[in-house]
Amino acid sequence: LLAAERDDALKLPDVLISASRQVESRTATSAANTVFTRTDIDRLQPSSVTDLLSRVPGVQVAPTGGRGSLPGIFIRGTKAAQSLVLVDGVRIANATSGDSGLQFLDVDQIERVEVLRGSRSAVYGSDAIGGVIQIFTRRSSGPGLQPRLRIAAGSNQTFQRSLGLSGGNDATRFNLGASLDETAGIDATGPSFASDGDHDAYRNKAFNLSLSHTFGERFEAGLNLLDSRGRSEYDNPFGGFDPITFESFGQQPYTDFSVSSLGSYFDAQLSDAW
Repeated sequence: LLAAERDDALKLPDVLISASRQVESRTATSAANTVFTRTDIDRLQPSSVTDLLSRVPGVQVAPTGGRGSLPGIFIRGTKAAQSLVLVDGVRIANATSGDSGLQFLDVDQIERVEVLRGSRSAVYGSDAIGGVIQIFTRRSSGPGLQPRLRIAAGSNQTFQRSLGLSGGNDATRFNLGASLDETAGIDATGPSFASDGDHDAYRNKAFNLSLSHTFGERFEAGLNLLDSRGRSEYDNPFGGFDPITFESFGQQPYTDFSVSSLGSYFDAQLSDAW
């Protein structure tokens, strides 16, 4: 059935979806591509989506600090704003700055990542000059109920917790997941300025829901939701300056962020030809 075929295709490393917006063999497409499935993500254990993208040939990731800091992602030398970022087919880039907020997406809520290197403007428009990064949220891993739990801890008061439940049958499949990622952070600048000589903490709460249902053999409807929000602290070497004493003093600037994606779809096979 359609729901099972769609979810199963996301787990295959030898197929590609983003190049022509339909499932095709990676050997048959003309696009230079890299694919990470959930199996690859579990094997590589990346700390973030940007950490995962740094493993792609032809993609340069330039971080500006610790967790949650603004990264520069350059595909084949193009600017960050010239590469399209999709989550389940929905654009998430900021309309003014071009920043996609990839640093705020929790890798535990991701099923698959496809990276197309080279222009795909003919398919997606002018914001895909450098390439396309498409992220697919977590999907059901098979029939029946399948719970999952992950707990990790590290230095600098770093804690990661995630739990989820997926399952379904031949007609209906669902996945529900939630995660909490937090760390006290590091001081990325050292003793250069008193105003930024503090540890930059990071906290991310993420939620993911996917639901699909087939109505007979010709109709399918689905819903995908991803929401990540929290707080990211950063350095501000130009702030905290006293014009009277000409001395700088400590600050703890931060950004409250929210990155959300909501998409729905309806597929209908009207006839053998359509």
